[in-house]
Amino acid sequence: MPVYEKMRTLLIAGNIIHADESVLQVLHEAGRKSTTDSRMWVYCNGKMNDRSVIIFEYQQTRGGIYPARFLKGFTGFLICDGYDAYNSVTGTKRCGCWTHTRRYFVEALPKDKSAYSTSVAAKAVNFCDRIYHEEGLLAELTAEERYKQRLVKVKTLLDAFFSWLNAQNISGKGKLAKAVGYALNEKKYLYTFLDDGNVPIDNNRAENSIRPFAVGRKN
Repeated sequence: MPVYEKMRTLLIAGNIIHADESVLQVLHEAGRKSTTDSRMWVYCNGKMNDRSVIIFEYQQTRGGIYPARFLKGFTGFLICDGYDAYNSVTGTKRCGCWTHTRRYFVEALPKDKSAYSTSVAAKAVNFCDRIYHEEGLLAELTAEERYKQRLVKVKTLLDAFFSWLNAQNISGKGKLAKAVGYALNEKKYLYTFLDDGNVPIDNNRAENSIRPFAVGRKN
C-alpha cells in the first residue's frame, strides 16, 4: 500500500492521465457468479513523462463513481474514450482519442474495396490518416514547438474533417452512422490535445496497458 499510494500521488500530481477499462470475469468471488462481468480500470501518466506510472484498479462495475474517486484532486488533461462515466470526473480537461474515432470508421468500411472511392467511411479513415501523418512529423519537436505547429498544420485538418463530416447526411443505426455519431459527439474533446504540446493525440498508452486483460479474456 505505501508503494501504491506513492504511485497514485505522483500520478495525480502530473498534468496528463490516460484512463481506460476492460471487462473482467473473476472465479470464486464471494457472492458472485464466475460469469458475472466486472471491470479492470487502468490509469497511467503521459508517455512523454520520464517516470512511468501505471496503476490498475479492480471494481465490480463500470460506474463513474470509480474514476471520479480515483482521480479526485487531478486537474490536468484526462485522455479517455467516449464512455460517459468519465463525465463524472470534475476539474479536468477531457481529451478524446483519435484512434477510437478512426477505428469506428474502419469497422464501417465496405467489404468491397472497389467501393472505397465513394465511401464516406473510407474518406473519414483517410482524413484520420492524414491527421496522424502530420502529427507524426512533429514527434521530435519540443512541446512548445509541437504546440505551435499543431495549430498551423494539424488543426487545419481537424477543421476540414469536421466541416466535411457535418455535410454528410448519414442516418440509421448502421456502423457508419455509429462512427459519424461518435466523432461528432466527441468533437470538442478531439480538439483538446491542441492545447498542450505534451498531450498525445490518442489513448493508446492506456489501451496498450489494459490489452493483456482483453487478450486473456478472448483466449
